Amino acid sequence: MFSRVRSLPAEYEQQEETPRNSVAIGQFSVLKEKLELWRRRQLRRKLEDLEARHTKEQQQAAERLEAQMRHSVAKKLQVLELEQQLQQAYDRCQELEAMLQANGMDVDTQGVNYSQAGGLQHDGNVFEDDTFLKKAQTHQMGCFERENEFLMEAMNHPFLKTFVPNFHCAVLRDNVLYSKMQNVQHGFKSAAQLDIRMGTRTYRSEMSYSYKMKKRLLDSLTTTPALGVALAGGNVRGKGGLLERVGSCYTTCASASAFQAVLEKFLLIREGNFHLVNALQEKLLALYHWFRGQSEWSFTSSSLLLLYDNSETTPTELRVFLIDFAHTYCDGAKEDCGYLTGIETLLHMVGLESECLHLTGSKVHDSDSGTWLGAIADLLHN
Repeated sequence: MFSRVRSLPAEYEQQEETPRNSVAIGQFSVLKEKLELWRRRQLRRKLEDLEARHTKEQQQAAERLEAQMRHSVAKKLQVLELEQQLQQAYDRCQELEAMLQANGMDVDTQGVNYSQAGGLQHDGNVFEDDTFLKKAQTHQMGCFERENEFLMEAMNHPFLKTFVPNFHCAVLRDNVLYSKMQNVQHGFKSAAQLDIRMGTRTYRSEMSYSYKMKKRLLDSLTTTPALGVALAGGNVRGKGGLLERVGSCYTTCASASAFQAVLEKFLLIREGNFHLVNALQEKLLALYHWFRGQSEWSFTSSSLLLLYDNSETTPTELRVFLIDFAHTYCDGAKEDCGYLTGIETLLHMVGLESECLHLTGSKVHDSDSGTWLGAIADLLHN
């Protein structure tokens, strides 16, 4: 019996194994299809990523090309605008030349030789022996014409002709326009000078709001609003008799005491030289009386220039000039920008309180002294 069981026919064994093989084959086919589907999905994703990356690179390249083209176009437009401005400036110079010639004024079209004896160039301005060429700002031609008109009128004014540089003519050289006037440093071997900006403000009421706010902020950083004077620049005698630069561009001078210290150093008071301060007193008094009574011009952002020859051990000649008249208007002095206040401050600083009685115009009252000069004195001691 047992031998019969152990010796089952081979056909029976094959009949038992056939269904199992079919199931395995079916499962393998399903797995193969799933694997193929997964592989296709992966390939599709890679292709999509590659296409997206390629598209992004193309967009970035297109944007860079567009930006380069815009930059190139902007540069070309700038060049065209500059060429147009240059052409307008040239046309304006031609018009001015024709106008000056029509009025019988000299127009010098020769080139400037800066290497000649006595010639010196500074900030575009030119010093030539006894004459000075002040360069015009092409974007401020109205200021250039206004200053020249005032200089011409001052030459025939009984008082101003002694305090304003003599005007010669307008000069056109190498397509650059200048105002040719007296060189106030002529005759000095080494000029010590002080440029004092006058007035309690450096702008006029009709100027733009943004310009006035800018100027008001700059004025507040100086002694302009409080004293009516501010140190614009210059040079004073230092150690060994050498000139030292002073002014807002080199040292801070935003207080009354600092301003007076520079003024005293310039006038050589501590060296016992009273020739300069006496000369300044005389000239300031003359200016004070004229400004107090004049009712013709309004002076804005103008300066008072003091200078003497530093090469002399004990200088005696002090020159005082009114300069910078780009914003000087013949309007009946209807707008007071505090020029007289600045003169009063200088008078006090050189010790002439008693000469300034019955002050008119803008006054600063002080609780202790009750006078404008008392307020200035308190400012100087603070």
